[in-house]
Formats: sequence, structure tokens, C-alpha cells
Amino acid sequence: MNRGSPHRRAALVAAAALVAALAVPPRARPPAPPSLRASASFPAAPWTAGAAEAPLPVSAGAALAGYGPLRHATGVRDPPMARALALGPLAIVALDMIEIAPELAAAVRADAGGGPILVAATHTHSGPGGTDPNVLAQALGEGLFSRERFHAIATTAAEVVRRARAAARPARIELASADRPDLQRERDRGGRPDPRLVVLRALDDAGRPIATLAVLGAHPTVLPSSDRRLSADWPGAAVQALERRGGGVAVVLQGAGGDVSVPWDGLPPEPEARLHAFGEEVAGAVTAALHGAAPLSPGPAGFSEAEAPLPALDLTPLFGPLRGIPERLLGGLAPRRATVAAASLGTLRILCVPGELTGAARRAFHLPAGTVVVSLCGGDVSYIEAESQWRTRTGEPLSLFGPTLGGVAGRSADLALAALPR
Repeated sequence: MNRGSPHRRAALVAAAALVAALAVPPRARPPAPPSLRASASFPAAPWTAGAAEAPLPVSAGAALAGYGPLRHATGVRDPPMARALALGPLAIVALDMIEIAPELAAAVRADAGGGPILVAATHTHSGPGGTDPNVLAQALGEGLFSRERFHAIATTAAEVVRRARAAARPARIELASADRPDLQRERDRGGRPDPRLVVLRALDDAGRPIATLAVLGAHPTVLPSSDRRLSADWPGAAVQALERRGGGVAVVLQGAGGDVSVPWDGLPPEPEARLHAFGEEVAGAVTAALHGAAPLSPGPAGFSEAEAPLPALDLTPLFGPLRGIPERLLGGLAPRRATVAAASLGTLRILCVPGELTGAARRAFHLPAGTVVVSLCGGDVSYIEAESQWRTRTGEPLSLFGPTLGGVAGRSADLALAALPR
């Protein structure tokens, strides 16, 4: 045995000890209660509604978010859009992007002049990336942050809000809903999808549609990762179909769709044809639901935000007993706080959740009847899974903040909803 062997053995022992030490997970942070960050109420008044839309300022060469951090657009299939609805004092913004960074939502609100504004992503996996300054988000699929693109998109979204508010006129608001499990395909074994389709329509005094908002959970991944053209995926196809049917400016947002995708059965196998066919199916479901629409009576409006510290990263589903190593490496990059927002228009309650909420997690929230849940709204803390699904490994493995994240989000939702006028 040569003279260097003891040194090599010592080095191996030290390396093994280091790995063992790193593999011990960081100490979990005890969950802290949420706090109310903002609350506002507005007196009852006749409804007004306005809408506007504009293409996002992106083109070939832009980072593509959704299937990994190193994709760039080779062209444009259909332009990703910014769309806004002004409903009374509330504005709802939909951006054809995979997620909304909290900083982007704040920039849109500030540039648009403030007031209650919900900023949500349609979650297309073929939209522009590079708009989230968080390094972990960039590594998980957003792509490298571009300050120029961030400000260009924020400016466009804010301008669309201002135009929608300027176009607001007296309106009648109608609500409809239907369970449509035929529009979803379960992604997880043992999952509990939420099949709700919720529709809001604003009509002017002559009965002409001003805007149509549809909320349905289903991952916009019809176009494959090999297709590197910018696209709004199925939400864009559904919007185009609704607008062809005379629905005014159409907006499609994600409900509790963290555990569901678009169903393949009955749709063409070729992605382009499948995209068009599913868009028509969604538009047909929206039209059918509106046959049973009920008017929303004027009433007070409100807006609130509840903020809570996030649990520590828990990567057990991905790394098992070795989770401590990536948790220590990535823990400092993870967001530390998240905000759940809520808005009300008369008896309508809208909950703005900053993540991909699954059906099981939505049920665990125990929300008031009729609450409309919009996912990927104001932020994205990864999948929000029910604790039971997380612990039995039957839910989404990319729920990065462990089994208590759903409870943190649920308590924040309770606080935000309770602050709304009754």
C-alpha cells in the first residue's frame, strides 16, 4: 500500500461525512399565521364593464417558459396576449404566460394606477419567459431574467387595464357554472380533479356581449416541447372560438387544474388539429353553460390580500432520503412569503391563488359556496397539493413546500375572504 493511502482514506471519510451532514434536511420552520396586508370596500353601485386586449411585446428569440429553462422561440404560432376586464372597481388581467411573478403583478398594478387588480397567467407552456427575477423560478422553467422584457410586458398589461377601465359602460353581469369532467384528463394516480367550469358574461344595455370570462382547470400543454413557436396553447384557441361566436373580448383562466391536463380521447392526434378542436369544445361548453346563466345583482365590492410565510422546501417526493442536499442548496433561492388575494362583486367571490392548485387542495379549503378560484394569480409557489395526497405520494411531486403548504394557502384564503364586505 503506498504512502498516500491514509490521506486518501481520510479524504473519503471526510467526503462521506460531509455528504451525510448535507443529507440531513434543514430544520422545518413552524407554520406562522397569515396576516391581512390590504383590505378595501366599495359601495354598491350599478355594474359597469369594459374590456381590452393587446399582443404581448415578444417575438422570435424570446425565452420560452414551460418545458425547461433553455428554450427560445423560433417564431410565433399565435401571439400571446394581454387581456383585461374591468368589472365595477375590479380589474382582472390575463397574460398568456406560464406564471406571474409577484414583482410583475406589482409593477402592473402600479403602472395601471392602482386599485383592485388581479393579475393571472393562462399557464401556457409556449409563452414568453424571462420575467421572474427569482433564480429558482428561472431554473425550473422561466428562463433567464430579462429586465427589458419584464418592463415591456408590465407596461403592455397596465395599458390594457387602463383601456378596459376607460371603455367601462353600464352593464348586466351574468354567472353560470357546470361540471365538465369530459374536458379534463387526470394526471396523478389517486387524484381528485375539480371539474368546475365557471363563466361570467358582461352585456351592455342592448344585450350585446362586452366580455366573457371562463375559468377551467386543465394544463395548456397541447403543443409539445418540440414546437418552439410562441403560442397561448388551448386557452388561446378557446378565446378565438369564443370571440368568433360573438362573446365580446374573451378571457380564459385556470381553475384548480394542477392535477389535470387536456383529454386525448376523442380529439385528433395531431397537435394543431387537437388544439383547434379542444378550443371549440371549451367554447361550446361555455355557450351551453350560459343557457342557465343567472344575473348578478348589484352590491358592494371589495378587495383584500392575506400574506403568509411559506414553509421550508421539502423535496421528499423527488429525492427521498437524500432531500437534504438539494434543500440546502436551493433553500436560499426559494421564495419566503406568498400572498393570496380575494375580490368580491356583490355575492360573487373570486379567490386569487399564487400557485397551481389541485382539485384535492381546493376541496380542503372548504370555501364558501360559489367561490370562483383562479390559480397562478399574483405569483407561483409551485403546486399546492392537499396534505393527504402529498403524504401518500398520490399527488403532484412538484409541490415543493411540503405537506403544510395547502394548509398555509387555505388559512390565507380564509382570512382574505373574511375581510370582504358581506
